[in-house]
Amino acid sequence: LHSDDAPKKHEADTAAPTNTYESICAMPFSGFTKEEPDKCVNQTCTKGYECKSDYCCPSKDLICGQLYDSGHELNELSMRHNRRYAFNPKFGVCNRFAYFGRAGNFNNFPNWEACMRFCTGRVPKYDGQ
Repeated sequence: LHSDDAPKKHEADTAAPTNTYESICAMPFSGFTKEEPDKCVNQTCTKGYECKSDYCCPSKDLICGQLYDSGHELNELSMRHNRRYAFNPKFGVCNRFAYFGRAGNFNNFPNWEACMRFCTGRVPKYDGQ
């Protein structure tokens, strides 16, 4: 066996998981969890989830109804945070918040437009005033 023929264990270990909420459920964000969605049982899921491609995916109502969650730092020494957006169901718009990179919930979008599009189905025009 040549060294080039040996299995490259480290490549498989670092490959991105394929059964994530983002890939299976077409979700904007699931970085707070490394778990894969539960499988549907008889095409049913727990409350707040719906069966998509044999997996239980969070519903739009569940995602957009969650209060924003900043999570916490990846390690105690880092106070770095990311600008993210969460839908505010009380006012029907997306608001900016600081996400610290770990934990949190599904109501976590990379930008205002993605948040509004996902939760309301539209992106209002900004007139600059």
